[in-house]
Amino acid sequence: MPNITKEFVHQAFCNLPEEEKMDLAINCARYGVTPESIENLCTGILKCVEPVINRAIENLRYWSDNNG
Repeated sequence: MPNITKEFVHQAFCNLPEEEKMDLAINCARYGVTPESIENLCTGILKCVEPVINRAIENLRYWSDNNG
């Protein structure tokens, strides 16, 4: 799993298909938030779950290597 940073999340948003970017912009305008605030929220959430995901990946690798 890549290291979760604001830049990583920003790049993921930039790589969205144009239709999804438009939906994001419309919904941000509708609810009075900015795309940057959504990026910050996503970064925060992903940083919180990143250690759990990394441990799960390590466990899967361990079990795969030792039981396969």
